[in-house]
Amino acid sequence: MKNTTLICFFILVVIGTVCGQDFKLEKLPDFINSQFDEITPVPSRDGQTLFFTRVGFPEFEHTFFIDSVDQFLKLAPDQYARVLAGAYTDIAGSPVYNPERSPFNQDIWMATGDSVGAFSRVVHPGFPLNNALPNSIVTITPDPNAYYVINQFDPRGDMQRGFSLIRRTADSIG
Repeated sequence: MKNTTLICFFILVVIGTVCGQDFKLEKLPDFINSQFDEITPVPSRDGQTLFFTRVGFPEFEHTFFIDSVDQFLKLAPDQYARVLAGAYTDIAGSPVYNPERSPFNQDIWMATGDSVGAFSRVVHPGFPLNNALPNSIVTITPDPNAYYVINQFDPRGDMQRGFSLIRRTADSIG
């Protein structure tokens, strides 16, 4: 058993070394890689924009519609936090006490730059690309201005599991 484990380890090291020779790892700038979790990077077709999801960032998009009413505008801050915690609890299936730091606090961000991926700034788009529920672009489409995002959203603000299509308009950011 010990020899088999040693042989497997040796094979993995050799394969990893051979395969790894064709790649060079480059860290993206600190304004993209923050102290928070960044996940699901998705480049635009032209390479000038990198969409990614930042998790647990305290300055997230607070828009939260229930039956066509934005709860962020309607409720006092402590009431809003309780309602949002309740929504995250429903999604999680277990109690969420701090929605601001919750893994369900996910907003889409955009790093912009030139066509060779030299990003110069990040933009945090607001509603409708982001809201207080989990938001993340998952892939591009054949249309260079359309992306698939997690969750299904309806005009009243309700969310269900699944996917939606979001289209970039001529006057959008980025």
